[in-house]
Amino acid sequence: MTIWLLQLPRLDDNFSWGLKEVQNILLNLKQPVDVIDINCEIMKQFIHTEHWHSIEDYGIKGQSDLPLADVKQIITKCIAPIQADDIVLSCVFSVDSRSWLRLVHAMLRKKFGDKILLGAGGQGVKEPGDRLDTSEWADWAIAIGLVDVIFIGETANTLPNWVESNFTLKGKLHHQHQTFPNIGFIDPKLLKEDFDRTKQVGSYATINSHRDEKYFRDGGVRIHFTQGCVKRCTFCDVWHTWPKFTMRDPHDVIKEIDYYHQRMKVNHLSFPDNTINASNSQFLRLLELLYDWKDKNNRHDITWSSQFAIKPANQLSDEMFQLIAETKGELSVGFDHASDDVLAHMKKLYVWDDIKDFIMRSKTNQINITNAIWMVGYPTETHQDYDQYEKLIDLVQQENTILAHNVQVTGINRGSPLEKIVTIDFGRPNDWHNDLINKNIRMDRKNKLDQHLQKHNPAYWQYRSTLVRAQS
Repeated sequence: MTIWLLQLPRLDDNFSWGLKEVQNILLNLKQPVDVIDINCEIMKQFIHTEHWHSIEDYGIKGQSDLPLADVKQIITKCIAPIQADDIVLSCVFSVDSRSWLRLVHAMLRKKFGDKILLGAGGQGVKEPGDRLDTSEWADWAIAIGLVDVIFIGETANTLPNWVESNFTLKGKLHHQHQTFPNIGFIDPKLLKEDFDRTKQVGSYATINSHRDEKYFRDGGVRIHFTQGCVKRCTFCDVWHTWPKFTMRDPHDVIKEIDYYHQRMKVNHLSFPDNTINASNSQFLRLLELLYDWKDKNNRHDITWSSQFAIKPANQLSDEMFQLIAETKGELSVGFDHASDDVLAHMKKLYVWDDIKDFIMRSKTNQINITNAIWMVGYPTETHQDYDQYEKLIDLVQQENTILAHNVQVTGINRGSPLEKIVTIDFGRPNDWHNDLINKNIRMDRKNKLDQHLQKHNPAYWQYRSTLVRAQS
């Protein structure tokens, strides 16, 4: 038996992060897993033809001028390795992928009937803004037999439960943390049993928890320190998703770490915060408490990772860098751009010199930057702005601790201030344009920067775009 992960067609520049996460979870659970990238094969066939945009049209409308006979032939070849006793999980990256799931899963049902177990997950299985088990489309897909199981929410919690059941769980499997006033994210069961916060969280304290030690067999634990973001960057929607920024008391975070430490072998702490260092003083306090806790419990081997917000260099102390290193932290950093003008329009409070300082101080303290995120094709990005990335190319030729670069093309969110300076049809959001930027320019700039980074960093793993994979 093999669990096949299917990447459905979508016009997007990155391979699905969700699918990578699912693959890693299943591998950690010792499951036989493999990937079939239907997206790559479809794009390879139509990349230089008049049918290019029809890929997206089909995903949105369920019909287009695509030659469906050719499409079905490609899909048939892709799914040929799948057997009746296998399991198929398809990535519905967005609502634009739903028609592709209907086509592919209908072909699998026709070939294997009810013998094969079909599942799906991703942002597209529910409408934007829906929470927990709310999804009329998921109900419909299950009712007509397109899928047996749909994963909604945090797959780090639902997938292990499904595997533990020997794949017998069906229907909508959902788990998302609840948001409690003043304390951010924390597991309800943990609150009820150990921290005696029932008066603060009210009825939420009695919610059944899906978290269990079997989810953390690899020794990794997800813990929130903050929720939301204190910034309002023009391209970002975090402020819309979590309008109110909340931060927990650092002492409570340490209590939660100790809770897991008492019950399992913790090896890594993953903070999924957007801005763990929103407050420099509170973040420093957390690092001090974490170092003391590790010292007390003789657990200096535990590592931690988080997204990290870059700030002006004079706001980030040497002590902070030292404590990050001493507590074995690894950072994912959105540097966003090399042009000071673009950064200013993004409402960033730092400039290129601050980025350079951060990278060099990370190197001095031997702090790994696991993911350096850069953006191209921003609505105000001129040729001169893009050329500022030459400073990055010069910098990465020096010794540094950046493990991977992720070059992203700029997207436009509904309600974003950027929506006012571009022409966009949200039925085809990838096609936005203005007098400076269009889709071809964005992809060309991304591919060129990817190539430069790969040339000067041959040992570093790069995020390969769908476009690159389709052409290779």
